[in-house]
Amino acid sequence: MSEGHIVVLGAPALAGFCAGLWAASGHRVTWGTAPQTQAQFERGGLRLTDPSGLDARIGPDVLDCLPVRDALRCADLLVLLDLDELEAATVWSEIASNAPVGTMVLNVTSATSANCVLPPDPPTGGQMVLGLAPWSVNQHVEGSQDEALWMHRYGAGGPMSVAEEAGIWARDLSVPCLDVKAQSDISGLIWGSKLARLLPLCSSLAGIAPRALLQDRMWRNLCADLLEEALAVLRKTGIRPKPARGLPLSLRLRALRVGGLLNTLAWPEVSMVQGGPAKGADLSLLQDLSNLGARVGMAMPVSASLLQADVRGG
Repeated sequence: MSEGHIVVLGAPALAGFCAGLWAASGHRVTWGTAPQTQAQFERGGLRLTDPSGLDARIGPDVLDCLPVRDALRCADLLVLLDLDELEAATVWSEIASNAPVGTMVLNVTSATSANCVLPPDPPTGGQMVLGLAPWSVNQHVEGSQDEALWMHRYGAGGPMSVAEEAGIWARDLSVPCLDVKAQSDISGLIWGSKLARLLPLCSSLAGIAPRALLQDRMWRNLCADLLEEALAVLRKTGIRPKPARGLPLSLRLRALRVGGLLNTLAWPEVSMVQGGPAKGADLSLLQDLSNLGARVGMAMPVSASLLQADVRGG
């Protein structure tokens, strides 16, 4: 096990869940968080659960919890989990000002987050590597008197994947109830996870269930246009997106163009989503695609039109 100090920041539920399990396994871990979250943790600690039977209690005697600025000063490895676009600007500024020079940064996005926020440049003297957590963690709220912060992981999803460049940290971060593995093409995994949610996103925009969208020629073709545009810009950047399950995205595109029953086999994600209004987190996938197009000088008319026009409800 590495002697380095791990500092964990980001979405409170996911960050607290991972920080707690790493600390419980013997790592030196500091969770950097907002004052109100810190105060509740110091009163009642963490409770970590998941469908496999995990039910762990982690207290301040095991896991340190500090304000973000103070936490950064002791980092050897900095793990960022599901930063959104607004958090990112502040966090990267704090890293540049307070983290030791040379600190490695592991930037992890979860399966249900459309965000994968990257800094304009790597931190000075440091290295940034990407990761993907193939599940989500939410804070559970109940009516009991238990003051613990209750974080519940949803779905099995397999191990957290991190880029091979993480080196020894990829091995050391793999602990009981939180498997971590090195992955040679982490960008492909992240973008495969993003684009696998593209059809459910279109169904939310249309206000209809995914299976109904597959029978609607207009929306099915729009979804195909969006996927074709996304695959084109990713090819230009050298990224090959790989969904965790189901057909490759190139075959999914063909299925959308042809229509028919093949679509329900090509898009296993449709069983997870019901129709309804689009959410901000969904639309950030379109923003990510537009930003990627701007970065490589490629027009993204389909993504831009969906972001700009009120197309919800067809």
